[in-house]
Amino acid sequence: MVMLSENFNGLFMFINFVAISFVVTLLSLVLLRPVAIKLKFVDYPSDRKDHVGQVPLIGGISIFTGLLASQIYLNEFDNIVTSILISSSLILILGIWDDIVNLNAKKKLIIQFLIVSLTILFTNIKIENLGFLIGSGYDLELGILSIPFTIIAVIGLTNSFNMIDGIDGLAASMGITATIGILFSNPNTGLFTFNNIVFAVGSGLIPFLIFNIT
Repeated sequence: MVMLSENFNGLFMFINFVAISFVVTLLSLVLLRPVAIKLKFVDYPSDRKDHVGQVPLIGGISIFTGLLASQIYLNEFDNIVTSILISSSLILILGIWDDIVNLNAKKKLIIQFLIVSLTILFTNIKIENLGFLIGSGYDLELGILSIPFTIIAVIGLTNSFNMIDGIDGLAASMGITATIGILFSNPNTGLFTFNNIVFAVGSGLIPFLIFNIT
């Protein structure tokens, strides 16, 4: 009976924090949209960007707001969560700054390198092995290469999403696909810190996708 109650409470918390991320992101998109248009904080169609009309640059802000709200609800600010939220906020600020002043690539890469390196330092989260790559019978351990590999992977992924964010709905749909892939590849699908963040981000991407394609 006690175990059943604990499972129910866990499920209730899961539904709540996912719903909070969705609703807060949705409200942020609705409320910030007219403000962004008024301030001309918008993206315009170009040779690289196939947007329909002017697109307010509020997606990252709204998704991060939903993520932050969900984590405040869970109130589990351990070292990992705090470090990830801080590094995410710094990447967000860098993105906003880039949208405003159009930073050159070298400056962005240097700042991204510092943010990712500090995050690894404080959380010790890094890619330590590549599994049984290409059908190999051996678990490919990265060893001392884990830190530089993680830095390159995170920076590459960040800039890849930035580059494909030129067609309405593409980045959001790819982000949702990525979160689903992460959750399916992780056997520990309970209410653990890492999965909480992934679920919250995935939930926040849904209203962002809806806004992008409507």
